[in-house]
Amino acid sequence: MLPIEWLNGLIERRDGYRRLVDEAGDLSVAAWQLAQAKCQVWEVPTEVPTIAEVHAAARTIARRARLSGSVPPSYVLADQCEARGLLVL
Repeated sequence: MLPIEWLNGLIERRDGYRRLVDEAGDLSVAAWQLAQAKCQVWEVPTEVPTIAEVHAAARTIARRARLSGSVPPSYVLADQCEARGLLVL
């Protein structure tokens, strides 16, 4: 599936963001997946999201999935992503 199709499907499903977190296993991985997909649809696509993009994605997911609790600081998200082998700039 193309990244733009994946992003559109995420938005179109009422529970898309909640399912993303459930399937990813945690917020940091879900945020990385969302940030990476967005990076791939830019005019000049990239494969590795920045920590700012991952943090923004985590805030979006938390808001749209109505997650309880606060979004971890960006350095915590970066550490969690890197611990799972996900590259972050």
